[in-house]
Amino acid sequence: MAKVDIPVPIEDAAIVLGILDSQMAQWVREDKPDILKNHSGALSVPKSYVTSCSSKHDYYRALLNSIRVENEHKTYVLTGKKKNQLHKSRQSMLKVYSEWISRLEQIHKEYKKIFNELDNESWEFATYILLSRAIGLLKGIVVLLSQGYWYAGSIIREVDETLDVAQYFKIRAQKGEYTDLIKWFRMDVAPGHSKCRKVISEHHASLVLNSDAKKHEYLLNELYQKKSKWTHPNFGVIRESGSFDIVDNKLQINQLCYGECEHEFKIIGLVDFFKSSIWTTYQQFMILYVDILSLEHREEIIEFDQLQKRM
Repeated sequence: MAKVDIPVPIEDAAIVLGILDSQMAQWVREDKPDILKNHSGALSVPKSYVTSCSSKHDYYRALLNSIRVENEHKTYVLTGKKKNQLHKSRQSMLKVYSEWISRLEQIHKEYKKIFNELDNESWEFATYILLSRAIGLLKGIVVLLSQGYWYAGSIIREVDETLDVAQYFKIRAQKGEYTDLIKWFRMDVAPGHSKCRKVISEHHASLVLNSDAKKHEYLLNELYQKKSKWTHPNFGVIRESGSFDIVDNKLQINQLCYGECEHEFKIIGLVDFFKSSIWTTYQQFMILYVDILSLEHREEIIEFDQLQKRM
């Protein structure tokens, strides 16, 4: 069977290649590759085409041009009032995030007695413990982002992985399958995240009439990839936080990020991206314990969910 060529949204292709959107659009117009649609309907090109673009004779020129444009924006923000405005906005956002996370921690702690009365190797006991890790990770990210640490983004994926393992344990236990749950307790082994995503996708599809499990899995995989940006030691994420000069058509290192990122607009973008992990944690708290939470807490979490959808 021939391998399916994965559709890559055109905007994402530009990001992967590290070039301007306008350059990617120009290449697509010139080369006329197959135009596809991904699982969400976004106009896309085959992954093989994106790979071929990295070997174009004018690729390096396109990369350097993108860095020149990026440098202009970085210089503008660094030398103007915008940086201070963004800094204040970041701290204000993180203060609100911290309050949300603290409230979730308070609610979580109120149920300790109930979960202590359950069997140790039950999915309920395991997921309760896992939720504490997710909350702890959220708190750590807030602290790091308040200091401007760019690579704090590498922790964001861990939040989702923790929540997905919890959801996986519940889904499997409700079908009478406890193998991975027992391994988690007795062998200190967590199920792989791709395995969790597949099971979660199939479960969600079974709950919605005419739902396509494969499409849901594609969506989860896409989110996973986006949250893996800071986890992987790729050139792009290092380039974003540092600064490079262009001398004689060659990149020269100006400044690299060893912790705090001086490009405030990059950090505040990460802060905004991080918000979805808090929302997801609240949602999973409700999904996992809908039959255990008090009416008051269910209403509070639903209220928070509605607030996030308006933001």
